[in-house]
Order: sequence, then C-alpha cells, then structure tokens
Amino acid sequence: MRSFSVSPVFFRSMLLIASLLILISTNLYSQQIVSGKITGTGGIALAGGTLSIKGTAKNTTTDQAGHFSIQANPGDTLEISFIGYRNLRSVIGKITELNIILAEDMVNLDEVMLVGYGTTRRKDITGAVAKITAKDFNSGIISSPLQQIQGKVAGLVIVQPGGDPNGDFSVRIRGATSLEGQPPLLVIDGVAIDDFNKAIATLNPSDIESYDILKDASASAIYGSRGANGVILVTTKRSRSGRTMVDYHGFVGVEMISKTLDVLNADQYLEATGPDGAAFDKGANTDWQKAITRTALSQSHTI
Repeated sequence: MRSFSVSPVFFRSMLLIASLLILISTNLYSQQIVSGKITGTGGIALAGGTLSIKGTAKNTTTDQAGHFSIQANPGDTLEISFIGYRNLRSVIGKITELNIILAEDMVNLDEVMLVGYGTTRRKDITGAVAKITAKDFNSGIISSPLQQIQGKVAGLVIVQPGGDPNGDFSVRIRGATSLEGQPPLLVIDGVAIDDFNKAIATLNPSDIESYDILKDASASAIYGSRGANGVILVTTKRSRSGRTMVDYHGFVGVEMISKTLDVLNADQYLEATGPDGAAFDKGANTDWQKAITRTALSQSHTI
C-alpha cells in the first residue's frame, strides 16, 4: 500500500483557495438587484439622474422614464443625485423596489449672481456685475424692457435718440469707448442674440424676472469678442411647483404734446414775406402740428 504526504505549504494554499471560493459565493448570494423610479416634485420623471453605491465603483443612471436598476448588498448606502435637486442617501434593506422623490434645491436669487456657465455668491465676485430684480424696476408706463432698468446701473447708459417714441434705444456699457460703439450682447434665458434692438423689442416687460449686467472683461470673458461691449443677461418668468398663483400687470395711459412750436399762421407769413410770399398762397391756413397729432390713449394688460 502506497502512502502520500502533503506539504504544509500546499495545504495552506488549498485552504486559502477554498475560503476565497466560499467568500465569493456568499457575496454573490447576498447581492440583490435594486430597482425603481426617481421623480421630482409634482411626479415628474427625472431622466439622467445618477445613482451609485457608496465606497464602490458601482453606478448607473435613470432612463427617460426615470427608471433604474443597480446591484447592491443589504446594508449598502445608495447615493442619488440630480442637477437642481437635493442629493439623497438611502441604506439598502430588504425592499428592492424603490420609489424615490427628490426635493428641489431652491437657490436664493438675492444671494447669487449668474456668471457665464454657472452661479457664484455675490460677495465672491471679482468682476463688475450688477443684478436688477423685479422689485427694483422703474415703475409707471413701461413700453420697452430697457425702460425698466434705465438709470438703475452705474456705467449702463440707455438713451432714446430723437423724438420717435417707437425708435431704437442706444445702449452702452462703459460709455462710447466700447468696441466700435456697438450695443452689448443680449442673452435671453441662456440664448445669445445678435440683433440687440430687434430682440429686446420682442420682449414683454411684464415677462422679465431679472437682469444681470456683466460690465468688465473678466465677467463677460465666456462670450469672447461678442461680449467685448458688455453683456446683458435677461431671465424671464416661468412657472413653479406649489400653490397656483396668477400674476396680473396692466396700465392705461394718455399721451399728448406738452408744448408745440410757435409758428406763423398764413396771414402772418404773407405779411412777413411780402410780395415774395404771395406766390405760395393757396388759400389755406393749416396748423400741421395739430393736424397730424392727437391725444393718444395706450393700455396694456398681461396675465
């Protein structure tokens, strides 16, 4: 009868391999698939939300309907994040089907400023930036959005050349020394507009929530040469979740000429010009200033 001997090193190696196999099989057995759906306030499905298991490389994202699935062990911490919502952590237990509702991460507009790609605290800004909100707008009969901030920002000059009430405004940041004396770049809700006067004329003043004025090179550097004359960022109003609110703004106004030019009538003109003016006498005596103007009634109602 032949006998075999096993070295201690070989025995320990086999014991270690067996222990690892048992540990792996136990770990695989304890893992479970955690699935569910992520929604925001009002039940809106959040697509593109990020989920990860804390302390591991496991992560996934939600699909277009907000659904997800990820492999986890009981006791693992599931971390959920979505832009604009508060981050959430949840410990995995016996329940593997989760319905997760994230709360909005509301930002106080009085404490932050919009600068290019993101926001920063007002006290941390090094560039020349000014923010004008609805409570600071000029009151009265406002026919153009620019009248809301006229005279409100240092270094921002808004004038209306000529006497045409429907004419374009001249807008300059840092004076007429700006590149070629051009108006600043207008950005409406993140969209840069090339034709300043045409774009600003299409905005209803009642729809505007705030203005951010970027006045120096460091603040407007994100827009390159287009921002060389400064940048005016316009944020319009939008609906918010919660209780229903109806906002009404309206006005009725009367416009008239306060003083007309003092001109000669027909008899005075003929007397002043003598025989030379008789050739122009066609028998009429019309005050053209009164003939082509009238008292104007204007009104606007916005809900």
